[in-house]
Amino acid sequence: MAEKLSLEEFLGKKGLRDPISDYMQDKTVFPHGLSARQRKQLEKDAFEHPKKYNEKRTSAIREYYQSVESGKILPKTRKEITIETARYGHPDNAATKAARRMCQKRGWKWEITVADMEEKFRQNGWKNPHFTELSIAEAEKIGCPTILAQMSSGKKFFRMTVSRNIFDQDGKLVLFDL
Repeated sequence: MAEKLSLEEFLGKKGLRDPISDYMQDKTVFPHGLSARQRKQLEKDAFEHPKKYNEKRTSAIREYYQSVESGKILPKTRKEITIETARYGHPDNAATKAARRMCQKRGWKWEITVADMEEKFRQNGWKNPHFTELSIAEAEKIGCPTILAQMSSGKKFFRMTVSRNIFDQDGKLVLFDL
C-alpha cells in the first residue's frame, strides 16, 4: 500500500526540510578569533556546503515526485495538511489558529473524538507513537482493579502519551485522563 506523505514530511524524513542548511550556524562564535588558515578553511566550507545541501535537497524533491508518479507515495491533499495543522499544531501558533479558522469556515472536522481514535487505531493495529502498551507495573500505580484483573487474563491496554487516557485492545476508552 502506498504511503501518504506531503513533500515537507518526505524531506523531513531525510533531514532536508529546511530550504537552507544550518551548517554554519554553530560555527560563528570564536572566543579567541581565527588564524588565517582556519578562516580560509571556514570560508571554503561556507561556500561548498550549501551547494551540497541544495543538491541533496533537489534530488530528494525529484525522488519524491518520481515516487508519486510511480504510486509508491500518495501526496496529501491541501485539506489533509490543513486538518493536521489544526489538529496537532500548538494552540498559540498563528498557523494553527489560521488552520482552525479555515477548517471551521469550510466545515471540516478537525477535532479528534474518542470514536475517531477508536476506529483509527483498530484499523492500524494500535501502531501509533501516541500510544504505548500499559505495563502491569503502571496499572498497579493507577490502582484500578478491573484493569489489573483483565491484564492477568491476557487483555492488552494502551495509554495515550499526551492525555494519559487508557484504551483496551478493542479501542474502547477505559479510563479518562488520569
